[in-house]
Amino acid sequence: MEVASYIVEETEPMIATRFCEKLTESGYEDFHVNAVAGTCRILKESLGVDLMSKKSFAKACMQSVRPHLFINAREYSVVMLSEPTEKGCIKGKAFEVTCFSKSLDGVHELLENTKKLLTQQMGFPSTIIHDGSFDENCNKAFIKSLSETQRTDLMKKVGEDILSVFTNMETKTTLRRFVSFPMKTFVKEMLDGLNPDILVSSGIMKERFAPNCKKCVTFETPYLFDSVKEVSAVLENKALMCANCGNRLESENAIIRSFYQFTDLGLECAKGLWLEAYVKNILEKLGISGDRIKLCSLHGRDEIDVVFSEGDTLFVCECRDKAVGQNDIYVLATKVSRIKEDEDAAAYADKVLIVSTEPIPKDILITPQGEGPQYLTATGNAEEIKGTLVKAVNKARLEYKNKRLRELSDILLWFLPSKIEEAYLARLVEEEYIF
Repeated sequence: MEVASYIVEETEPMIATRFCEKLTESGYEDFHVNAVAGTCRILKESLGVDLMSKKSFAKACMQSVRPHLFINAREYSVVMLSEPTEKGCIKGKAFEVTCFSKSLDGVHELLENTKKLLTQQMGFPSTIIHDGSFDENCNKAFIKSLSETQRTDLMKKVGEDILSVFTNMETKTTLRRFVSFPMKTFVKEMLDGLNPDILVSSGIMKERFAPNCKKCVTFETPYLFDSVKEVSAVLENKALMCANCGNRLESENAIIRSFYQFTDLGLECAKGLWLEAYVKNILEKLGISGDRIKLCSLHGRDEIDVVFSEGDTLFVCECRDKAVGQNDIYVLATKVSRIKEDEDAAAYADKVLIVSTEPIPKDILITPQGEGPQYLTATGNAEEIKGTLVKAVNKARLEYKNKRLRELSDILLWFLPSKIEEAYLARLVEEEYIF
């Protein structure tokens, strides 16, 4: 079974009622109406009371469009309408349309066909339609509200070529070690076997050029140029002197040597920011769209490494390319609690994922209390982290399907025709509360 939802803003009265009528006209059976009619027949037979003949009941029954269930047995399609149980991110009234089908292609086709009922046949603009359930849209609105940082912009530039370098744990460790070196430029001999061409072509480092005295041959230089041509011109003019021995540098007594420096992006990745970009890359390959993911963003004054949603589950991720300690968990828990306390956010973290290249002691993790978020870990090398992330996302998708299936079954159980004893009890309730 596959399932997908969208919500519709009720910009005009009776949109939901007219939408139900269009579904019926297009071949869907209204389970709500059929079930109520069947129950009323039992009531009439057992009590001699025809509820459908009473105008107040008939009006309430026909205008009560939520929850509603429509079934098209020929197309193997089911459409469920419902309304939010609490205030969400959509201002004003809205209803939710959930589509069920056997296949992913089937549910996508059903989504498009039902949207066309609203836009092409009913004439409403597509702007009143928002992909995703109420909870999904609340999560998307929260993610959109997060402020981007300079590091967010940097992460958008991290491509597959950079990730292929850093997901090699040996290469990543070597580059991280370079960050702590006092010198900021490196010659090829210092790169510890790394391929400088790959580092430059990926954007991790940039190549600079400098004249080197043949007599001294030092790995340090106060002179750096962007091209060999610039260095050649300087040597022709004999404008520089060797900082080590004082000889005037010219073409006969100097060579042109390549030096390598971290780019701003490469430096941040070497410090550990590659991990956030790697998580985003995995999520995108799993089909999670960009409006459901944000990196290195601010919620108030709290920086969140990665936040994303799948189904109606909101994930908050902490990424560490180093050991994780008790204080790290405490700070993370504080950030998560402030999301829930933010009334404007209309969202809260369902799962907190700690991603680290180092093992995380189990005894420092937080055990959820009551409705608190679940704390998960993804540790190890790149492939191990990827495997854990894939499992977490797939589990969230399955939980979403199961949740919608429970809602579907609740509708069926609620509207099933009653037994004779239940019909009598229902009649008493009707007399006291409806009439």
